[in-house]
Formats: sequence, C-alpha cells, structure tokens
Amino acid sequence: LLSNRHQIINAEQVVHFDSFSPEVDQGNFTLKDFSEHSADNKATWVVEKNRSYMVMNDHNNRKLRVTPYFDGNPQLPFGETIFKEFVVEGGRLKGFSKGVNLNAYRVSGNGEPLLVDPELFPNIDVNAYLRPEPNKRLMRRQLVEERRFKQGV
Repeated sequence: LLSNRHQIINAEQVVHFDSFSPEVDQGNFTLKDFSEHSADNKATWVVEKNRSYMVMNDHNNRKLRVTPYFDGNPQLPFGETIFKEFVVEGGRLKGFSKGVNLNAYRVSGNGEPLLVDPELFPNIDVNAYLRPEPNKRLMRRQLVEERRFKQGV
C-alpha cells in the first residue's frame, strides 16, 4: 500500500461556525432575532483574510453565525483569524460597555487568546451586519408615496 508520508506540522486550523438558520445567509436575521436567541447578549465579530461575519452564543452554549459573509482584511496572513466582542445595547452593537469586559483577540496555536492591534479590523460599521427590525408602517407609507402623482396643472 502506498501512503502519503507528508505530514503538515503546526497546520493552521480553519475556523468554522455553523449558520443559525437559512435566514442568516439571506440577510433576514435581525437584532430582534439576535436578542431572542442570544444567551449573553454578546456578538463576536470574526475577521479572516477573505471574509468577516458575526457569531453569537445560543442558549445551548454553541457559537453560531448570524450574518452573511462580508469582506475580510486582506492584510491578515493566510489562516489567521481575529475576534472582537460587541454587546447589544439600545438596539445597536457597541464595542464598549460599563461593567462588561469586551476584548479584541486572536487565538494562538495552543488555544490561548492573544491581544490584537485594533488597526487589523476593517473600517466597517458593524451595525450594518445585523440590521434592525423593519418598520412595516414606514415601508408601507414609502410604497404609497411612490405611487402618488401630482394633481392638477
């Protein structure tokens, strides 16, 4: 029998989080859904070389992806993943909060979290990742306004 004797030493582990539901990939997962299903009301922003997304802890203590994939940071080396924690307050994601310790870190090869330079995170408003619940009344009014036309001369 032939076998491959080549072993990769210190291979990079690919970080993978399962999607919460099919609505996540369609972009229909809202802050209201997040608040209902999150165990600790914290979201973690995961940034890789080619993609970025948000994950949360559910009530079964599993980390699940709650946003579609967005652009990552091309300056990161291949295989490196950085994390930044946010808390939901007042219907928005905030990177700092009173009494809550929020960190920006990366995981080393032996599993220890290491602090990260904030410059490595893309300049993106993370509140665009999880959108608020749509206001149905306002949407209906905008639809009616489009159909209106000028009366008279």
